[in-house]
Amino acid sequence: MTKRKISRLIALLFIFGFTFTIAVYPESNDKSIYKQVERIKLNLEKVVFAAAANIIVLPDGGFLVTIRESLYSDLFSLIKLSKNGDVLKIYDKHGNGPGYLQRVSNCLVKENSILVGEFNAPYIHEFSHNLDFIADHRIKKGGKIYLAGKYIGVWHDHITGDIKHTQYYMLALYDSTSYNFKKYAYEVNDNPAYVYSWGNIVKVDEKTFAGVYATEYQIRILDSEFNLQKKLIKDVPDYIVKYTPWKENPHNLDDSGIKWMESWSKIESVYFYEGKFLLKHMIGKTMFIDVIDQNGKTLVNRFKEDKNKNLILADGKYLWLLETDKDSDEPKYVMIKATLDLK
Repeated sequence: MTKRKISRLIALLFIFGFTFTIAVYPESNDKSIYKQVERIKLNLEKVVFAAAANIIVLPDGGFLVTIRESLYSDLFSLIKLSKNGDVLKIYDKHGNGPGYLQRVSNCLVKENSILVGEFNAPYIHEFSHNLDFIADHRIKKGGKIYLAGKYIGVWHDHITGDIKHTQYYMLALYDSTSYNFKKYAYEVNDNPAYVYSWGNIVKVDEKTFAGVYATEYQIRILDSEFNLQKKLIKDVPDYIVKYTPWKENPHNLDDSGIKWMESWSKIESVYFYEGKFLLKHMIGKTMFIDVIDQNGKTLVNRFKEDKNKNLILADGKYLWLLETDKDSDEPKYVMIKATLDLK
């Protein structure tokens, strides 16, 4: 074989190999999918805490921030901020009893009140928008809470009689006015207990909701009674690593177990904005966002999320991103109000 033929063969092999790599590992979209509208600095420098665990936008344009006071404890406090990011009030009662906070899961805003869920205690705390305590509402078991039309949904591990099924997560539905238990909706039945396995629920319209599981690249469309209507995504992308149930004791984690957890594609959450779904998922240790229309068509493929600028919520009018300064001695946060820009 002549040197010229060998050079051509090497070139062809290089081109084939490069094409194959692109086909198997498609590049993420580098263009930003957000159009920034406003930046608001959260003036929390004088507050001592380890991390901002949860943020919601209040009806007056201000913010409610859930802070974790230490990475080595489960002490959480609530901070109300003005629309300019200034601290207005701090609620930091810890312990047992009415209105006392333990391990906060997340917060929700209703028209006239704020609801605060807990993981360890079977209560939903209710506060005014000014962080005045109103009441505790007893539920079956603590967990992450969602507003779901006429219901309040609570994700928790399922308990049947005296048997605790730690590998089954259920969505318990409570009346949003009386807080009385109504029924269980769909369950997650193949997840080890240590996996962040409850889903996330978003409102599509007055009669339709959407939900996701952490272990399935799928958006489930649900009616107002949380009956499954359809699964939106027909073709799972090749780069999504399918989850395989852990076969050993899920509470005994070693290096192999941790590597296994990082090997599959974990679905973090779903948002609904401007008639489109934003599906947030993690591949390895990198967070991506796919934009999907209501027919299941992918409009944006693997937008790589900035590790210091994360989408945290959609309030119907805007998308809100939380920007953090990791290099600062004190935690610094900026809220970014944005819209979706797919042009």
